[in-house]
Parts: sequence; C-alpha cells; structure tokens
Amino acid sequence: MRSFGAFLTSGLIRLITFPTRLACASLSAKITAKPQKYAPPKDMRFKRFTLSEPSVFAEALRPENFHGYILHFHGGGRTAPLNNFYRKTAARLARFTGAAVISVDYPTGDYFYPVMHDYCFSAYRAFTDLFPIAQTILVGDSYGANLALSCMLRARDASLPLPAACVLISPFADMSASGDSYFENRRRDPVYGLTIFQSDKQAEKLRRIPAYCGNTPLKTPYLSPCFGDFTAFPPLLIQTGGAETSASDALAVASAAQTANIPCRLHIFKDMWHDFQYVAPFLKESKQAWAEIADFCRKMLLPAAINAPLNIAANK
Repeated sequence: MRSFGAFLTSGLIRLITFPTRLACASLSAKITAKPQKYAPPKDMRFKRFTLSEPSVFAEALRPENFHGYILHFHGGGRTAPLNNFYRKTAARLARFTGAAVISVDYPTGDYFYPVMHDYCFSAYRAFTDLFPIAQTILVGDSYGANLALSCMLRARDASLPLPAACVLISPFADMSASGDSYFENRRRDPVYGLTIFQSDKQAEKLRRIPAYCGNTPLKTPYLSPCFGDFTAFPPLLIQTGGAETSASDALAVASAAQTANIPCRLHIFKDMWHDFQYVAPFLKESKQAWAEIADFCRKMLLPAAINAPLNIAANK
C-alpha cells in the first residue's frame, strides 16, 4: 500500500497532467529546449566537455573522493533535452553512490531512428576510450533506459567491453507497446492514463508509437531492446511503478535477462507512477528506491573503491 504522501502527490499529478492526458498528447514534448542556467552543487565539480568528435557532448559531476563512474542517459521521451531536472538527478546519483556521473547530452526533437541511438552509442564507444568501463554503471530512466540497453546490445555485438552493471528506471523498452499494462493500467496511471471523461475504447491511444521509429520494424532489438538477446550482460536493477501504463516494458526486460541467465532484480513499487523517484524524491517510496539504487551501485562499484582516485579530466 502506498504512503499517504504518495496518494496526495498522485492526485496532484492527475490534475497537472489532465489537459495533456485528455488530448492523449506527449508530456515531454511540452518541455522547452531553451538553455538553462545551472549552478552545480558546491561540493561537486562540474564540467561540460566533448566526449568525441564530431560534437558528442556530455556533462560531468564529480564528488570529492569519488570511486567509479556512472554513465547517465536521461529520459524525456526523445523530445526533452538534458535540462536542470536531469542535472539535479545526476547530482543525486553522485551523492547517493559516491560515483562521478557523466550525462550524455544527446540530440532530441524531430529525428528518426537511429539518430539518437547512434549518438549515444558513439558516446559509449568514446567513453570506453576515456574512462574505465569496468568501473562504470549505466543508468537510464524512461527512454534513457532504452538507450542504455541498446548501447549494451551494440557494444556486446561489436565486442566492446561492457559496464559493471546497469540501473533501469521505468524503462520504455518496447516501442511496439505490446504489453498488457497499457490497458490494465489505463485508469491507474496518473501520468499517462485516461481521464474520467474518456472511455475505455480510447485506451489503445495510450499505446503511443513514437514518430521517431519511422519505418523501422518496431520490435527491432536495437530500437526495442527488450526483444534483444541479453547474453553476457552485466547485472541489472530494474525499478518501475505498478500503476504505469508501460510497466510491461520492465517485465519484458526482466524476462529477457532471465532467459539469458543474467542476475536481475525487478522491483515493482505498488501503485506508483512513471519516474516517481525522480519526480518526487521526498516520498517514502522514492527514498526506498534511491536507497536501493545506492546500495546496488556501491556494491557493483566496490572494486573501484580500492583503486587510486581516477581523474575525470580532459579529452584525449
């Protein structure tokens, strides 16, 4: 049973998202791409840099005495750029895990597959040249989880080294939206679900097929990584809200991990919504989720902790 705070917050989210849900429109598309001023935490060093040429950008947050790295792929439904919301999340990741966080600033907007996926894989490939991938955890939420999984599939297939582990939060991993949760949670989801003025006949509209997919078959593994072969993947931690319309995506990813005999923890937070850990970190459920992420990352990065401090410096 969710906490009273989560109950109240869910009601507020329903009110805020009501106009967008009524129109079955994209929430992330409403986020502007205007540059934002950013003041990093005083106890961390911040740097924007080029991971590789041509123009593969990233941002780094480094806490003092850090051990290991997190390669961070933000969400935002392919339309929301790296912004201060995700920079705050990166700072929280750094603080909870003690790792330096590298956030990939991939292009968003009116692109077609594989533009964003290619960009992120280029960032991953460059990262492996600059930083110790064996002492790195990939973290992605929503569509960022898709990008993280796709990078690992492509890296494995290209015989590139894989990270120590991967954390996936509310993953959008099935672009065909074939899971049962899109219908089962049609009324429960306060972020993407139907309003009281919409009939169940409109539930199919919740299976939004992104224009980004273009003419690519929707179950192509690099586009919809839950349909990929996870052989040789590192351990996974998956968190999702039980009320999400896309909860089936997380189940599909966990199933792929099980099929490949990969260590995987799937934590379904009952009655919670998409990205609740990011949106409302003050909630009891969110604190539990962040504690789980911190514990998982610290254990996976334990070998890095005994090494000498690593420099997060300039490009080579």
